Amino acid sequence: MLPDLRRILDGGQGVLDTAAAVRAGLSADDLRRAVSAGELRRVRRGLYAAGAVWDAAPPWERYRLTVVGVLAAHPGWVASHHAALVLHGLPMHGIALASVDVAAEVGTAKVRPGVHVHRLARDDRHLRSADPRALPPAVACAQVAARDGVEAGVVPMDAALHEGRCTRSDLRAALGHPSTGHGVAHARAAVDRADHHAESPGESRTRLLLEPLGVEVRTQVDLHDAAGLIGRASPSRPERRSGRRAGFVTPSLLHRARAHPSGSPAEPAEPGRPGCGSVAGRPGHRV
Repeated sequence: MLPDLRRILDGGQGVLDTAAAVRAGLSADDLRRAVSAGELRRVRRGLYAAGAVWDAAPPWERYRLTVVGVLAAHPGWVASHHAALVLHGLPMHGIALASVDVAAEVGTAKVRPGVHVHRLARDDRHLRSADPRALPPAVACAQVAARDGVEAGVVPMDAALHEGRCTRSDLRAALGHPSTGHGVAHARAAVDRADHHAESPGESRTRLLLEPLGVEVRTQVDLHDAAGLIGRASPSRPERRSGRRAGFVTPSLLHRARAHPSGSPAEPAEPGRPGCGSVAGRPGHRV
């Protein structure tokens, strides 16, 4: 690999654009040779990524690299929508990764190949020098919910609340952001359904799937016996017996854990089964 090419890639998180390559003294022939040799991967027109980095990256990481490269080529742009989510490290679900959403000082929104340029609100102009260069988590979550639906919004909202990236008040305030005008009803519904206890997209999606069935779901429920905490079930469904609440959908798991005081491993729960999930707790009780 050319020394200048390696230096640019190291300084640009594994990506570079044509303009940066030219400024560093690399020619179009240099870039073509690097692509032919597998040292670079052409991500999109004018944007390249280190071959080894790109080949090893999962789809969401490839998307993050693409967003980083697009912003590097346009210093005045700010990531928005799911492009902002990926820079904040928040999970995404049900969102196409074919386009990068950004906000810029433009008169009207523009759609270019692979890029959707939105108007940058006056109050957000200071974010052009932020790190990451992206709209706040609450605004990005509301944008995604407004455009892509309730489930697409709840998944990152749950994570943002759980990780302390924003508060419910921040999410409600984000409903008034200019970019959430269309679809604000979806965004409002997502905020109403967000749960800061959820620790994974699977929990968030399971809760939303069970909700229309009239099933009450509680996330991250601690299970105790006389000796103390056994573990935590997520998510759990309150269950009634003899006209009163008797526990959760995991009573068999609780009984199984109590039946193995010596630490013998219990039978693993069925992966992905709603109501069981995983229970992490006392050593030797893996259910």
